[in-house]
Amino acid sequence: MPGGMDERIVIVDLDERSLASLGRWPWRRDRVAALVDQLFERYSAAVVGFDVAFAEPDPADASGLLEEIRRGGATAPELDAASRVLQPLLDRDKRLAEALRGRPVVLSYYFSPEPVARSDGDIGPAAMTAHSLSAAGVNPIRSAGYSGNLAVLQSAASNAGHFNAFSDDDGRTRRVPLLVEYAGGVYESLGLAVVRQMLGMPAIRTAGGGARQTRLQVGKWTIPVNASGAAYIPFRGPKGSFRYVSAADVLSGEAPVNMLQGKIILVGSSAPGLFDLRATPVSEVMPGVEMHANIISGILDQRLKSSPRYANAAAALLTLLGGAFLAFWLPKLGPTRGLAVSGAVMLLSIAIGAGLWAGLGIVFPLGTLLVSALSMLGLSSFHGYLVENKARREFARAFGPYVPPGLVEQMAGNPTRYRDLIKPRNETLSVLFADLRGFTSVAESMAPEKVRLFLNDYLTEMSQVIHEYRGTVDKYIGDEVMAFWGAPLDDPDHARHAVLTALDMQVLIARLRDEARDSGMAPFDLSVGINTGLMSVGDMGSTFRRSYTVLGDPVNLAKRLESLTRYYGVGVIIGEQTRLRIPDLICREIDWVQVRGRGEMVKIFEPLGFAGEISGERLEELELWNRALSAYRLRDWKAARRLLGELSRARNDNHLYPFYDARIARFERVPPPDSWRGVTVFDQK
Repeated sequence: MPGGMDERIVIVDLDERSLASLGRWPWRRDRVAALVDQLFERYSAAVVGFDVAFAEPDPADASGLLEEIRRGGATAPELDAASRVLQPLLDRDKRLAEALRGRPVVLSYYFSPEPVARSDGDIGPAAMTAHSLSAAGVNPIRSAGYSGNLAVLQSAASNAGHFNAFSDDDGRTRRVPLLVEYAGGVYESLGLAVVRQMLGMPAIRTAGGGARQTRLQVGKWTIPVNASGAAYIPFRGPKGSFRYVSAADVLSGEAPVNMLQGKIILVGSSAPGLFDLRATPVSEVMPGVEMHANIISGILDQRLKSSPRYANAAAALLTLLGGAFLAFWLPKLGPTRGLAVSGAVMLLSIAIGAGLWAGLGIVFPLGTLLVSALSMLGLSSFHGYLVENKARREFARAFGPYVPPGLVEQMAGNPTRYRDLIKPRNETLSVLFADLRGFTSVAESMAPEKVRLFLNDYLTEMSQVIHEYRGTVDKYIGDEVMAFWGAPLDDPDHARHAVLTALDMQVLIARLRDEARDSGMAPFDLSVGINTGLMSVGDMGSTFRRSYTVLGDPVNLAKRLESLTRYYGVGVIIGEQTRLRIPDLICREIDWVQVRGRGEMVKIFEPLGFAGEISGERLEELELWNRALSAYRLRDWKAARRLLGELSRARNDNHLYPFYDARIARFERVPPPDSWRGVTVFDQK
């Protein structure tokens, strides 16, 4: 039952313990094959679904080893005989394919949300045609590309399903697209594919339509979907509503047989390093595999919620009635009673929605009704607004030059609450410096009016990016921009917003650089430094001039980091404290440095993007870089230069690799002192 453990479904977890004992993911394919064999031969699993894709060949494939030996001159008959025996064993992808063949195994893949995308690998046949769905009033989301599995593995598996999910505006996942259209075919989700596999692969049919919501018919089960083929995830409860078994215990045979025997098995990961963790309405962090388990459980229990087509019309009617009621009564009531009546209307709306959810399994849109009640309450307070209008205007003038317009309006709406924000105080904030690299020499050859126009456009667009992420523009220093996050209004994600701003700034400067080149200007770049720490913030200055600004050692360090971008040839450098506040940010560690005015060492990083946005190839490059950096700090110059050579050949547009290669060459000629621990000391600002 909902709220308890569903014993029919077991998650075989690629957890931290499995990765620590058996190696980081991806595992060798023969090890995955051994896992499949164990699940069916020892544990008699009913169905096995993989919430991981096998898009690349086994990196540890040794099938070409015998051929290399033969090309080396070995022609003995024993080698030919050994080749016939060993070749199937060394081809680990083939070994996994043999383990999958003839067994109820469902693989998974990923559809790209981008409007233009490439397709790699194999995803198997479509579950149905788009035409059959559109006739029932369902038009699933379309994808332009996918990342599938190796053809040899997909052809051996019984079925496949995608593991895409929707995140709402609040970042939480509530829905799964059960159906996705690609190239005229309709492809099912992993959860639906597992259910069909368990039932013997019955066809997907449609039922319903009209005012009712369309329902899919799979065997004896009906599945409600909305107009885009998505379904709400019927969460049984927070993380842990399904039994987890470590993959290491399955491989070793230590997992109890009765725990997995005859069960639906989903192979996925709860390890943070594999980046398959999501925020949901019932848990801040839930492994993606558990969402598929909830879908399967909901289908089996017929607990999927529906959202009939008439729901929006009914919500609109209730909104009109509720709005008319409040519009009539609120002007006749005082502020206190008006607030009570508005609250009662909103509570009644929530009760209606909860009743429909629990009693009929209907998802009812309450947003418009709640917004209407709040709007009526706002109109009833209009007189109070007029009375306080002067105070609000003064407050807006105080913060207007620094803060995004949306935040100014928020603060001006309650000036009494926010009046103390202008007073100096100590807060942990994030600060950013962005400076045009090379523009000073470019400007010297330009007419003053042209320089003015360019800088006006540049500073305006940069400020818009800062405001988009709730940042406060501190000041302009020539072509340099200083901004900070977390004040005047509190922002728990100030470090993330600062980094997102820096990444968007790099995209913006690339466009501006291309436009400038087309007009004959010399090239330029943007240097960005970001740091997080405890600093003073408030209205500061003299009798003649004051400003809302930040001061402190973390601010000075941010400026130093901006200047270091020129030295290392990167666009953005962030400090360690910023990095620690963004766990899903993928970074390249650049160096350990000691800047002027600070006695302790500082770790500096280049942000590359966020988990899920970085390609596997880029992650492999990052792993190779980390090995090179480790060898450098251990004074293993030869290994470090070899790894840097591989990196430079793969990415000849990265200036950091040849920079380190040249630094190591100098160390080979003149070794650093014995006290050197890999820290670079900068004596100048």
